[in-house]
Amino acid sequence: MFYALIIFIITSLFIGTGVYLWQNSVLKATKINYNSEIADLQNKITGLQKTSSNDDKGAEYQFSEVSASKLKKDSAVSLTPNEGFFITTSILSNKKDRIVYLEMSNSIKNIKNNYNAYWDYSIYVKNLANGEIRKIYSPTTGLCSSVYFPIAWSSNDVKIILEYALPHDGCGSGAAPYYYTAAINPNDGDLSVLATDDPLFINNYESVIYVETSANSPVECGPPGDINSGAVILKNINANSEKILAEEKNSDYTIVNIDSENILTYTVKKVKEADGCSQLDESIPEKTLKIKI
Repeated sequence: MFYALIIFIITSLFIGTGVYLWQNSVLKATKINYNSEIADLQNKITGLQKTSSNDDKGAEYQFSEVSASKLKKDSAVSLTPNEGFFITTSILSNKKDRIVYLEMSNSIKNIKNNYNAYWDYSIYVKNLANGEIRKIYSPTTGLCSSVYFPIAWSSNDVKIILEYALPHDGCGSGAAPYYYTAAINPNDGDLSVLATDDPLFINNYESVIYVETSANSPVECGPPGDINSGAVILKNINANSEKILAEEKNSDYTIVNIDSENILTYTVKKVKEADGCSQLDESIPEKTLKIKI
């Protein structure tokens, strides 16, 4: 009986020790698994923080006055902005050997609360063959400064087409320039105004058609003043040469469209002068005309 009791006690201790060791092993494995999951989660959080830090720091800035077409980025080329800046736009050249991009300072975000906040921007061209980066445009900015966003390369990559936009809504349309578009030389940064609002680009940005002020018609009164739509102009962007397509006296032109055969459709209304200002002459009906470009 005594021996049986001893055997029972020893067996119980053995079984108990085994159960304890098994439970301890399970607990250790569970702890290791939890620690591994926590470590993975921490790594993911760190990665997200790094991504947020390395990404365009101004990406959260909402350009309420800038169309999405001006904020496109070419995903084929990775670009790194300068410290304190973010990239708004990047466009690969037609030959795919260069890329133009616009950097804007992160401080643009402060302008929502303070319209006097300092901010600036620059336009760069990167040579993809040798990695050379050249700053081609860096204007002085102010309270109501407009921004010329790159929108395209002209044919044969001779010029870069820029288009106006106001990066904030603090100044309204009063800050808009007369020439909404410009052309800049990607080699030396030489900039020239291109066309007024609503330009019609043709032949892969080789040329642009737009309406321009003419001395042959009375000017419009009110802001911006001293302008009219008295002429239709065709400008060769690369050569920076102009041709007048239509400029009849006392006329107001509107460009409609251009078809696949380069036939331009436009309308003309007759105007007259009244108290020094242009006024529609309702006695003469509007005409729709066409011209081969």
